[in-house]
Amino acid sequence: MEKYFCFKKQEDMADTLVCVRRVKQEASEEWDESMPLPGDIIEGFAENNADELFVPAKAKSDLSSQLGKISPQTETVWLKVRRGERTLKLRARVMPDKSAVLQRRFTIKAANDDRHVAVLGDLTLEQCTELQEMSRKVVNMDSWSFSKRGVKYDWKMKVDNYLPDQRSSVH
Repeated sequence: MEKYFCFKKQEDMADTLVCVRRVKQEASEEWDESMPLPGDIIEGFAENNADELFVPAKAKSDLSSQLGKISPQTETVWLKVRRGERTLKLRARVMPDKSAVLQRRFTIKAANDDRHVAVLGDLTLEQCTELQEMSRKVVNMDSWSFSKRGVKYDWKMKVDNYLPDQRSSVH
């Protein structure tokens, strides 16, 4: 009888990044640039805003266990996040991940909105880029470009206000 084992190759693990997979807050119109957004690549975190103190995030499980080691007195942490071509520092709060029943895991939520809870994952750069594009479309960010959701235009109002050409026989 043959036995087969499946191992994740080392180069596959190096290709994944810790990324915000989705956000539990469904009111996307309330998202803003200061919150962790889907597609954000988490490069590290620190208890204060000093660059040299950022702990790198290598994998979701590693980040979760590191977040669990933070002092309970610490209200907020700083996240170093890559969003598109920019690197941002965002304030966030650490909270227990309720989806992990058997193990004690931690995740992050927006510092200014308790409903905005990030679901983290190990994703490829391509997957993160797709999620960032979705976030960019949802959140109207001046620095990213015009929101592609479009502009609603009331055509009925335009027709009601239309003044016919005076040279026309229809008045």
